[in-house]
Amino acid sequence: MRRNESIFCKWCVLLLLVCMLSGCGKENSEQTVAEETSAVAEEQNTLEKAGKETASEAENQTASENETGEFSEAVQVDTVEDFLEAIQPGATILFAPGYYNFSQYIEEVWAEEGETWNKNHPYVNLKECFDGVEIVIQRVDGLFISGDNENLTEIVIDPRYAQVLNFEECNNISLSGLTMGHTEIGDCSGNVLNFYGCQNINLSAMDLYGCGVYGIGSYDGTGEMYVYSSTIRDCAYGALEILDGDGRFEFRNCSLTGSEAYDRYEKSPHSELAFYECMFGDNETSYYMFLEDIYTEDCIWSENCTYPEYGYDEWVVFEPETMEDVVIDKKSLDDTFWEGYALVNPESGETVMIPYEEADGTYNRVSLELYADGTGWYENTGEYSNITWECDEDRVYITLEDGWNYYITAYTMGGESTIWLLMEIEECLVWLY
Repeated sequence: MRRNESIFCKWCVLLLLVCMLSGCGKENSEQTVAEETSAVAEEQNTLEKAGKETASEAENQTASENETGEFSEAVQVDTVEDFLEAIQPGATILFAPGYYNFSQYIEEVWAEEGETWNKNHPYVNLKECFDGVEIVIQRVDGLFISGDNENLTEIVIDPRYAQVLNFEECNNISLSGLTMGHTEIGDCSGNVLNFYGCQNINLSAMDLYGCGVYGIGSYDGTGEMYVYSSTIRDCAYGALEILDGDGRFEFRNCSLTGSEAYDRYEKSPHSELAFYECMFGDNETSYYMFLEDIYTEDCIWSENCTYPEYGYDEWVVFEPETMEDVVIDKKSLDDTFWEGYALVNPESGETVMIPYEEADGTYNRVSLELYADGTGWYENTGEYSNITWECDEDRVYITLEDGWNYYITAYTMGGESTIWLLMEIEECLVWLY
């Protein structure tokens, strides 16, 4: 009996020990799980916090990159206002198909805000010209502007003296799929596209039409311009005016047709012009076929061309000592274009033929256009000014937009009927022909 009691007591003690041990294990296990759960939660909070900080940093970095224009997303626009507001370094601007008259918007903005609008837009300014307002895109790098390649995207302006678009000191500019020109064909002194001091320009699938005086104007050290599969047509003067170039100008699979006069290319020490598989109209052929300072390959030339009257030594002998003054008839000066021929120092009598190269490699030139309505424009070494003019039988009186007044006297040389103009500018005289 005692033996059984002893065995029973041992089993009770053993069972008690097992229960105690089991309770301890459960408590330890729950404590371990709790500690592990707490650690995981803490780690998760840390990761979430780090993730938010990383995302914030990424957003800040993206914003910074957008400010510099390096990673801007494409912006689709369907109004002139949206287009102007989207202009910034690195921007990709996609025009919806349609007809965009820039003048209707910018004339209203300029009338209401004027220079205040310009101060709020560092990369695009509005600028008054003789008969309206034009757009100047300035100091923008990496800008891409595109129209719809399958549907017409046409951009126009109303003022005859304004360029459709100006670019100043811009690099890495691309335009594609745009049709551009003025609203009316006729007398005009504004180009379609003007580039001043710009580098690395790509134009593709463009249709530039007159008016423009010229389809593309390139000035003040612009260079590295590449034009592909584009048309420049029906301009009042010519397809291209390239002066003071700094780099290569290359045209591939382009059509240059319908110009009413001749293009203008003045080779500089740092510029070169080449055409590949391009088609030329009558006046374009007359100019480029005989120009020695260009390269052409597999081009199509018009059969109806004549040798152009350019190159002073070839088409006139300058004999200023035979000049005789003549009575001026305003009708004979209406709608005429005059090119600077020679620069004269009135004190020494020294005569320099124009254009002539300056010590810094730029070319000095002068040109003048007189319209029948008493307006016109004047150029001196790439600087253009709108003018008003009037005349009596003795002199032509010209007033520049900045208020300067110049005087011009008419002459004939050697008894011939052709009129020459002698223009007094600053401290010298210029013969124009």
